[in-house]
Amino acid sequence: MRPCIILFGFLFAFMLTQVCTAAVADHVFWMEIEVLWHYGDPIEPSDTEYEFDIEIQTDAMVRRVEVLTPGGLTFEIPALPDQYNWETDTWTNYEYDSQEDVWIWEYEKTTVSLAELNVYGDGWYRVTVIYEVGFDQTMLWFGIPNTTQPLAQPTQQ
Repeated sequence: MRPCIILFGFLFAFMLTQVCTAAVADHVFWMEIEVLWHYGDPIEPSDTEYEFDIEIQTDAMVRRVEVLTPGGLTFEIPALPDQYNWETDTWTNYEYDSQEDVWIWEYEKTTVSLAELNVYGDGWYRVTVIYEVGFDQTMLWFGIPNTTQPLAQPTQQ
């Protein structure tokens, strides 16, 4: 009887280790960062807006997402649909895409001042996905691929 207990204990510990050490890639399927410059507003042609967007697609195990930017800003994307924060002038969204079978986490900052986007910047973004129990982290590069160079800013419309 003793060998069976030891074997069961070993199998349970092995299975528990496999569950507790799941990689972020097991739960995060897609990440995208964009910085947009909006020119030529039809109502006010001299009006230019700047926008920072991040989208992350996950499975249902993820309960919350936190991002640390290269500029030192940490922000959270809560598991709430269509939220606008008047203090930070940011929008977040959390919704299920049934066609892709993924949960979509979105964050957007829009401003008329390009300097307000300095807290985001080019470089490495640390993305933390938080589960009911535990978390995983991964790094996302925003810059010229396969280099450490930042993206060039647009010089004309």
